[in-house]
Amino acid sequence: GATSQAWQATAVVASGALVPIHELVFTRWREVVVHLTDLGIGYEHTEWPAMYVRLELARQKMAWAASHAMGMTLLPQKALELSESHRVAWLLQREVVEGLPPGPGL
Repeated sequence: GATSQAWQATAVVASGALVPIHELVFTRWREVVVHLTDLGIGYEHTEWPAMYVRLELARQKMAWAASHAMGMTLLPQKALELSESHRVAWLLQREVVEGLPPGPGL
């Protein structure tokens, strides 16, 4: 197994950015879950693993807050009324929700 030190190392990704190794695991998980949905083979956001949805929702809420001006960082009320998996799908631009602007995407 990898040591704690190994998990703290960085890797260069395709974009040229340096990313902590421990982030790569989540990134690959996201690719599998989201792109399975993108294939249109019947795997929907309602089937995404609960743990993935929780972790992704926390990340996407931070991304939303970082992309909006102070005082406008909370998700819109209409988004908060969605199920967590639907909210994540909207934030990732995998679902269009009437009355909401597109989410920030990946």
